[in-house]
Amino acid sequence: MKHLDEIRLILNNNALDILAINESKIDNQISNNEIHIDGFNIIRKDRNRFGGGVVIYVRQNISFSDRIDLIPDELEMVCIELSLPYNKSLLISTWYRPPNSLMNIFDYWASFLAKCDNEDNELILIGDLNCDVSKTIPDPHTCKLQFLCSLYQIDQLIKESKRLTPKSATLIDLILTNRPENISRSGVIHLGISDHSLVYAVRISMSKH
Repeated sequence: MKHLDEIRLILNNNALDILAINESKIDNQISNNEIHIDGFNIIRKDRNRFGGGVVIYVRQNISFSDRIDLIPDELEMVCIELSLPYNKSLLISTWYRPPNSLMNIFDYWASFLAKCDNEDNELILIGDLNCDVSKTIPDPHTCKLQFLCSLYQIDQLIKESKRLTPKSATLIDLILTNRPENISRSGVIHLGISDHSLVYAVRISMSKH
């Protein structure tokens, strides 16, 4: 909530169609009207005001459906489906995996990936997964993430360290996709709102691809 005005400025001043936010820290006592941004629809899954939760803002001229049917209850995740001209549908998802998650959280994520794979749709997943893929020797959670990405032929697009502290830089905020050929560019923008920077991806023209 304390960064809402800054988020409004970002969306009003930039050509962003979809913005995903992790650790939204809101609950059901905060209405959509309170976090409304002109020109955008909101999809959210809350935890509480002390941590967790995810939100997606979608520009109002984009037609979408909420694919809650794909998501296991155990995941802090939302997923929307965009119907694109001349294309199969595009799934956009955001997932927050808390750093203290048990290993079996990946079983639920594997279930989500299997459902997406069964529909044979393009998937773009953005999230703070708390798996540092920049480490030379990854921890077991990161290894499990990378194994599932390999199993479902998913590429990780972000290469620059993204969470910055005075003593370290980690690469835990990721963009994953099973159609990397449809992404024209991706990267990191340091906004200064938090110690997490913005990761972004630009998809090639939706009208032709």
